[in-house]
Amino acid sequence: MARKSVKALKLQTEPVPSWIALGVDISMSSIAISAIGWDKTMRKMRGPSLHTTRWNQGEHYFERMEDASRAQNLVDAAVSGLNFYVSGMEDIFIAVEEPWPLGIVKRAQSAWIKQQAQMSGSFIGGLLRYGYRNVYEINNQQWHGIVRAHFKPETIPQKEIKWKVKEWALEAFDVPAFPDLIQSKHGKIPKPDTSRAKPEQPDDIYDALGIMSWMQNECEQQIGVE
Repeated sequence: MARKSVKALKLQTEPVPSWIALGVDISMSSIAISAIGWDKTMRKMRGPSLHTTRWNQGEHYFERMEDASRAQNLVDAAVSGLNFYVSGMEDIFIAVEEPWPLGIVKRAQSAWIKQQAQMSGSFIGGLLRYGYRNVYEINNQQWHGIVRAHFKPETIPQKEIKWKVKEWALEAFDVPAFPDLIQSKHGKIPKPDTSRAKPEQPDDIYDALGIMSWMQNECEQQIGVE
């Protein structure tokens, strides 16, 4: 979703203007955001910078929606880690993964679908409320293509893609190997060193890096770097 395309927003100036690309992964348990950007002053890419907000199982989803609606605070937390700034919101491009994967409506519970959509809508509505306009909703197949291309000619089963995303992210970026997530009585939490529980999935921040990479590619192609 976007009011204007990245191409339409390309600035015909020299040097290439600074820009920031963000990727956002939203679930009922967390919002993970990664940011990367072109710093025209230093003429180099900065980032990625990472930020995650995580909720426990006992927090009502209205409270989670309230947090999600304060989107500017979450974006600022990620962008501040880049240690440079752009001229304005028109130079910030934000990709948000759609609330659920293609085809899941046929097998998912309606209550979960409703809440997941409300979480995503709260965040995007917050972005628009604060003045961000370069907002894009993308499906997971769009950014999964980046990961799959990295591992070609290997074929990656869909059930293994999240683990391959983590492997890709650790190779592609200088980011920490965060603990995998386990299911606990408090919801999904990073696995403690003393736990023997089987991990359910990698940290959500790796998905955010994949979404960010899609947005970064769009910005590099349409705005550029030097």
